[in-house]
Amino acid sequence: MSTGSMPKPGDTVSVTLHNKETIEGTVEWVDGNGAWIKGTQRARWVPIEYFLRPDLVNPPPKPAGESTEKVPKARKEESESEE
Repeated sequence: MSTGSMPKPGDTVSVTLHNKETIEGTVEWVDGNGAWIKGTQRARWVPIEYFLRPDLVNPPPKPAGESTEKVPKARKEESESEE
């Protein structure tokens, strides 16, 4: 099981959120639930899960051959109809 570690105040971090927004900045403070990150554009509170288990929050994309969607097979159409 791969686990990350909580950043400490003063650490520079880069975190990608569910909405694909990437927060890059300096950790201002940390509590038991997350960290306050002050970026160049804005500041944001980030939940602890993004640091401890980033693989669960942002799972890696699956290879194209391992899609979980079932694709319906093409139906064979009759080329000639009976008259």
